[in-house]
Amino acid sequence: MLLATKLKNRILLAAKPEDLPLKIELKNIVINGVKRGCSGFVTNMQTGSCVYIDTEKLVYGPLSDKCMYRYARDNKDYSSNCLQNGWNRWATDEELPKQVVGLLREGIGIVR
Repeated sequence: MLLATKLKNRILLAAKPEDLPLKIELKNIVINGVKRGCSGFVTNMQTGSCVYIDTEKLVYGPLSDKCMYRYARDNKDYSSNCLQNGWNRWATDEELPKQVVGLLREGIGIVR
C-alpha cells in the first residue's frame, strides 16, 4: 500500500525535480482509523498538465493489486469528464511513479 509521503518521494525520485518541476498534493485515505492508501493530484508546473492518483486497492477483481491514475483538468477535477485521454489507467505500486511522470512529461490529451 502506498501512502502519501512514500508515493511523493517515489514520484520525485522518478521525476528528477531539476528536470521536471512538480506540485504534489496527496492525502492519505483513512476509513474508520485504518489507512487504505492515498489520493490526490500531481501537476507539471511547466505545462500545467495534471494527473489524479488513487492508490486505494479494489476489493475484488483482476485489478485488485493495481493503483488508478488518469489525466485531470486541474487539481479540483476528480471525474476527468470531457478530457481527451481522461480514462482510468492502472499500475502496480512499483510502476505507478514512472507511469505518472510519463503522463506529465507527455502532457498530451488535455482539452481545456
